[in-house]
Amino acid sequence: MYQKNFQRQDILELLRFIDWLITLPEDLELQFKDAFYALEDTTMPYYTWWEREAIDKGMQQAISILLSARFGDTAAHSLSEPLHSINDISRLEKLLADVAKASSLDEIKRWIH
Repeated sequence: MYQKNFQRQDILELLRFIDWLITLPEDLELQFKDAFYALEDTTMPYYTWWEREAIDKGMQQAISILLSARFGDTAAHSLSEPLHSINDISRLEKLLADVAKASSLDEIKRWIH
């Protein structure tokens, strides 16, 4: 569609519509995602504010799930508010990796605050 000079927004709207219509089998969905992200990395580097917000929320949710799995639901709940105040994608990515290898909840609290 880029070769036909479609606008990015038009492409995204079409993809949303197709995604609504069709649920791909998991293996095909992974192939599609890989192809889409490869294309986006080379031709669509700009994310809209709502896309960045969705990425933030997804990263925050992933960190919360990991916190629950590693330290229990109470720990995840106690860090929910400070975690949701972080809106920097690179900081959230680092925090996710750090939470995965943290040795204590206190260590995570220091990173979040």
